[in-house]
Amino acid sequence: ALAEPVAAVRTALAGGGAPAGTRSVTIAQLSARALAILDARPDGQPDDHRAREARERAAGQALMELGSIVIRGHVERRGWVREWRGDEQSVMALRCRRYAERHGQQALEAMEGQEVALSGNVTEASGRIISMGDCRLLPAATASAPPMALPETGGLEPRPLTAAEANAGPGRGIAPAEIAQVIYTSRFDQRMDGMFNLYMDREEHVFVLLRDGSAYRHDWAFPFADLNLPLSHRREPGRWLRWRQDGEAVALQDAGGRDIRLSQPQALLPVAAGTRFDHHYYFLNVGLGGVRRDRSYSFRADGAVTLGASNLVAANLGPNGYIAATRPGTRNEARYAFDGYVLSLTDADGQTERRLVGQFAPAHGNGPPDSLILGGQIYWTRDGDRNGARRGK
Repeated sequence: ALAEPVAAVRTALAGGGAPAGTRSVTIAQLSARALAILDARPDGQPDDHRAREARERAAGQALMELGSIVIRGHVERRGWVREWRGDEQSVMALRCRRYAERHGQQALEAMEGQEVALSGNVTEASGRIISMGDCRLLPAATASAPPMALPETGGLEPRPLTAAEANAGPGRGIAPAEIAQVIYTSRFDQRMDGMFNLYMDREEHVFVLLRDGSAYRHDWAFPFADLNLPLSHRREPGRWLRWRQDGEAVALQDAGGRDIRLSQPQALLPVAAGTRFDHHYYFLNVGLGGVRRDRSYSFRADGAVTLGASNLVAANLGPNGYIAATRPGTRNEARYAFDGYVLSLTDADGQTERRLVGQFAPAHGNGPPDSLILGGQIYWTRDGDRNGARRGK
């Protein structure tokens, strides 16, 4: 239903252009101009909410004075636009509050991951967000004119890696011989949102401790054996730490020498090459807004695995509540192979995907472990599956 209005907006773009009198600027320039005001801290003056609101009004006014502008950027989730420039990005992101076209918002959100040109007028600057009104999607070439001669100092920052950039390919990352130990940490807190829906605030991390005293916080689904090390050191320095053994515990420090507290640390062990399981593991999490995610791996002793996935929204959004399937259940078949901290999944077309895997203790006798770390998240055994029953057969 959305495709037709989105296509209509894109068709209109073919012959469109920026309104007369617009100025070409970069989001980095807008960021620099706004942050010079937002981050100002005059000596001797209180930094309370009134002072912050005054700075936000002043920053918004400084950007509004530019009039109608044209910007170019990369569409992120929710239709936010940020400038990407090599290894850097604009500190602030741009959000459209009002659109000139009826279906402009849907068209912009449908372009996630693509470059876009927009025209409009800044309405406010708050936090790290620049809001714009009368947004109009333009042909990409529209924003190719040289931008205004405005300073950009302070308007760019290192751009976080995408999963595709962070993955250098099989075996091009951290070598097994460099690893001293691997630690998994977790925090699971049950909370309630504003509509009295219970949800799980879930935080999981894998720390790879290297023999040279450095450590890496690995939050990717792919194995750390595939990590793009040069790019990671350059673009995500905050994930690189120092570690030391403190009795039976591990002490971690960031680059500034600050201690990092580990939440319920557990040693994560590799899974031996050639291991076969005949077991079902599941993941279930109810997040903010009642979004329920179900994931499962049904391993078989013959080397086959069934991967299951579904999403469901079941939330109290008013007097009648709300329930809807946002992702119908899917089941995919693959062949699996364990090799240390790597799980390889090969589909019927011969395409292989590598995922991080680990266990907390070797399997007892011929039985599988009760839980596995798969893609950086813990998967459990259902009570009914402990007695030899396995779902997904």
